[in-house]
Amino acid sequence: MIRTVITLLLGIIAITVIRAIAGILAKGLGGLFRPSGESGAQRTAGTKLGGELHKDPVCGTFVAEGAAVVKSAAGKTVYFCSAACRDKFQA
Repeated sequence: MIRTVITLLLGIIAITVIRAIAGILAKGLGGLFRPSGESGAQRTAGTKLGGELHKDPVCGTFVAEGAAVVKSAAGKTVYFCSAACRDKFQA
């Protein structure tokens, strides 16, 4: 019984170590295929996603300036997470 428990614990530890090593290797190899100076966000979206965060006045979601739907209202710029929230705000 004790031998079985020890064997199971050693197996769990071995699997955990193997997964950690595989994750480190995968992350390192992934960097080899990315052009230098290009971040993951820029690679997937193709646009700049950064910027200051603003709270959507309709749903309360925080959205970055680069990813926001923007509308000017009463001389003030308002940032929305989606066109649907912008339309609700207009109504």
